Order: sequence, then structure tokens, then C-alpha cells
Amino acid sequence: MSVKGFELRKVISSPIIHTLLLLFLAFNVLPIIERAHIRDELAIINQLVQRFGHEMTEDMQADFQAYYKEQLDKMNEITRAKSEKTYVDAASFFEEHPEWLDENTRTAYLEKSSEYGKEELDSFFRLLVVEIIYKMMQEADEVYRGIDLSRKAEEEIAKYGLGGKAADTVRAAYAKLQKRLEQLVANGEHKHLFFPGKIFEMHSLLFEDLFRRMIFEMTVLSVLITGYLCNYEFERQTHLVAYSTKRGRKLALDKLLASLTATAIVTTVIVVGTLAVYFATFPYSGLMKVPISSYFNMEDELPYISWWNMTFDAYLMCAVVLMYACGLLFSSLTFVLSAWIRNSYLAFFSFIALFGIFVGLPGWISTDSNMIFLAHYTPFVLILNPFLWFTGGLNPFTAFKGYETVTVLVWSALLTSLSQACMYRFRKQDIH
Repeated sequence: MSVKGFELRKVISSPIIHTLLLLFLAFNVLPIIERAHIRDELAIINQLVQRFGHEMTEDMQADFQAYYKEQLDKMNEITRAKSEKTYVDAASFFEEHPEWLDENTRTAYLEKSSEYGKEELDSFFRLLVVEIIYKMMQEADEVYRGIDLSRKAEEEIAKYGLGGKAADTVRAAYAKLQKRLEQLVANGEHKHLFFPGKIFEMHSLLFEDLFRRMIFEMTVLSVLITGYLCNYEFERQTHLVAYSTKRGRKLALDKLLASLTATAIVTTVIVVGTLAVYFATFPYSGLMKVPISSYFNMEDELPYISWWNMTFDAYLMCAVVLMYACGLLFSSLTFVLSAWIRNSYLAFFSFIALFGIFVGLPGWISTDSNMIFLAHYTPFVLILNPFLWFTGGLNPFTAFKGYETVTVLVWSALLTSLSQACMYRFRKQDIH
């Protein structure tokens, strides 16, 4: 077995790493279980997409409208026969019977009354979902035409008290984003069916909640693993033997490569385990090619305006790759810290201290200076809002095209140089 293999075996055989992985995976499954009750409603939307497609062309909208009216007529036939009432829409029916919106309440009602059958009430509920989709389709263009990013820029400037060059930078960034928005609308990226964001908030569930959890778990594990491997001999007082040989002076490189490999492995376990449960619970089969900037994905006052035409699956893939990149950066940073701090616990807490310093750094900078934006170009700030990656508008400090790529490339170059310097220093220093 190679030296790197022996180093990896130390991680693989560590019960602490195994325990943390199991705890993290269990922790990630909790929000999925809590939201699992909505999967039937999401399945209805997926069925609609399979029937009509997700692109809202004129023909598709006409077919959808005819289908909606047909289902509404069927509902009114049933209600007229049962209660001598008709309704202008499904929402009016459920305004009279709001308790039937909940599946458990509907079940309890069916056990006591025979006025409406289970299939009838379920069909009414499916119609309500269809109705919500239909009405959202009618308002997509109007909503996007009403977006004024220059006004949004001024709101963000006032909100954070920005002035001078900083305010001008925000205005320029939002002006570029306005051009991207116009291109987005011209391409029709906003006119695609997806899970309604303001109702289900699936983008937030996946990319804000779950991805944020996975990123912080990956960070903890990468720092622990790297600190553990780099300080293994020093903490066990075997460094004089291990590093006194000619090969021993090259062990620092082996440990770095083993740390990076182990970080990638544990990240894969967390990502694959969590996403497997997520996609097994929620049906996305017909929605993977929907642009992330779809009106239906909108959750806030502004939609997610991606800087490129990114479909859901492309956005997901890029987010996963970016998470791996951040994990490798944090592992490299811990390697640099461990070159100076010969204790894995002290290295871990030093990393936490650096994390706090870099996250808090923007708050110490003048709100009139462009330095406040440069302070956000760190992997520590980058991992805080994974649901905003590759988009602009919702955070003025990171609303720049290529923000994520620039951050990763700059820090990769910096940490590569520092790692090389640390390895050169180690080859020359006294190990006593």
C-alpha cells in the first residue's frame, strides 16, 4: 500500500468520522421527512408537466386552459348534484370548506359523511392545484415586466446605508442584471412550469436548507480530517522517527493529497446520501430541464435571476461542484494552519476563528468603499448563501457575474502557493 493509502486508512478506520457521517446524514433527512406530506401535491404538478410539457407556449397554454375548464365543469356537475351549488373556481369551493384542504381532515370527514366521496374530494383538490398553476401562467409576463432593478438597487443601497463608490458599484451591477433580465424574458426562460415557489419553497428547501447543512458538515469534516492527518505523528510523539528519513520530509505532500482525497470522499457520502433521499421523496422527473429563473420558482419579491440560462439540473450540478471546491479549499487552509500549529484541536479552533473573522470582516469596512465588496470574495462568505449562487439581485454584495468562480480561483491560487511554501519550509526546518 502507498503512503497516501496508509494515510487514508487512518481516516477510514476512525470511529469519530463514521459517527459524524451517520449523525450528519440523519440530521439532513429530518427536513425532508418534515416536508414529505407535500409530495402528493408535487406529484400532481409533475403529472401536469408530463401531460403538457413545461414550456409555456401559446399552444400549451391553450390546451391547459381547456383542460382546466373541463375539470371545473366536472366539479360543478358533482356539486350541483350533491348540494345544488356551482362555483366559479375551485378556490371558492374550498373557501366554504377550508378544513378539506388537509388530507387528514378530509379523511376524518369521509368517515362521518357520505355527501362527497374520497375520489370526488381528491379530484377537487387536484383541480385546485391545476387552478393555481393556471392562474400563475396568466401573470408570468406581467410580473416580469413590472420588475424594476434600478429601484431595487436604490432600496438595497438605502437598506445597507451604502454611499459613494459602493453605491455606484451596486447601481452598475444591477444595471447589468437588468440587461440579463431583459434577455431572460426575450428567451422565455421565465415561462416554464415548476413547483410554485411561493407555496412550496422547494428551492429554499434544497439549496438553502439542505445544501447549507451539507456544506457546513463538509467543512467540519474536512478540517477535522486534515488536522488529524497532518498532526498525527506530532500528537503521538512519533514525528522524530517518521520525519527523520529522506522520505519523511516528503510526507507533508502525501498528507495533503490524502486529506484532499478524504475530503472528497466524505463529501460524496454526504451529498449522495442526502440527495438520494431527497429525490426519492420528491418527484422531479419532468422538471430537471426547467430554467432556474422560471417564474414558478420565484419565492421572494424578485425571481432567481441566473447570470446564464441554467436549467435545474445544471444549477444542481454546478452547486455540487462548487461545494466540492469549497471543501478542498478548507482542507488546504487547514493544512497551512497545521504547518504552524502542531495540534489538531488548536488547528480546528484556529480555523473557526478565521471563519468568524472573514465573515465579520465586511462589517468593519466603510459602507462608502468598494473594499466592502472585495471582503465578500472569500469561501467563508461564499458558503453562507448557496441558494443565491449564480444569481443576482437578492444580495447586493454578491450580485456580480462570476462571483463564485472568481472567489474559488483566487483562493485556489493563494492556498496552492501557501501550501507549497509550507512544504518547502517543512523540508528545511528542524523537526525537534
